[in-house]
Amino acid sequence: MNKKELIDLLEKSSKESLNETSTIEEEIPKEKTTTKKIKIEKEEKKKSSFSFFYLILALFLIGAFLFINKNKNTNSGVNPVTFEELPEKVQAIYVSKDKLENSLKAKEDELNIKIKHLKEELSILNEKFELANIEKNEIRVDAQKYRSKKYDATGCYDEEEGTFVFYPSCLERINKFLDENKDATSFQIIPVTDAKDRLYINNIIENIQDTKLDKKPLKDYLMEGLSRKRVLEASWHVKKRLGKDAIITYVNYIADTADKRGFTIRAYR
Repeated sequence: MNKKELIDLLEKSSKESLNETSTIEEEIPKEKTTTKKIKIEKEEKKKSSFSFFYLILALFLIGAFLFINKNKNTNSGVNPVTFEELPEKVQAIYVSKDKLENSLKAKEDELNIKIKHLKEELSILNEKFELANIEKNEIRVDAQKYRSKKYDATGCYDEEEGTFVFYPSCLERINKFLDENKDATSFQIIPVTDAKDRLYINNIIENIQDTKLDKKPLKDYLMEGLSRKRVLEASWHVKKRLGKDAIITYVNYIADTADKRGFTIRAYR
């Protein structure tokens, strides 16, 4: 290598060294600039993210407000469905308020009527028990001994077998008879029975399952009880129509007939 070549090599090496130093010096500021730029970009991106979040939140709130108002307007414009418009199967499951109230009112009225009837029946029973006690304790010997042999009579003879309840035509006939004979000195009531009453009592006795029970006297007991009930029912009605002071006498026999069931009333003058 000659001198000239050596000089050229040194100059070339020197230039390369200068170039490298320059490059390093240039790279250092560039790196600082890049870091700062990245930091600025991150802050801008962060600000952009917050702005986007607030924008989404605002849009959500606006959308919710519009949705609620829309539903409110829609609901306010819809007419409610009446019970009659529901399907029959649905109506069968539920009861309308009006129908329930009417049903309760009807049940209440029905119950009040039953209570009224029970009170009336209780009052009548009390009167009958009172009459039974009076008739049991009163002595009617004088009325029977000194009364006239003249009398008017009527009776009810179409009662159901085994019963003692007044039927409508009987009630009308007895009321008319008592009004016409309200001045009678005394009244006499005679029980009347027939073959149907006897058959009714026989059927009761035959249906008794107790084999140890002596059934022979039951027929007489039941017949006497039925006759006594018919007499007491008639006596109570006389007292009810003419007052408790009306004198009533009884007989110690039963008028046994072929086809008459009830009682006879005699009004002695």
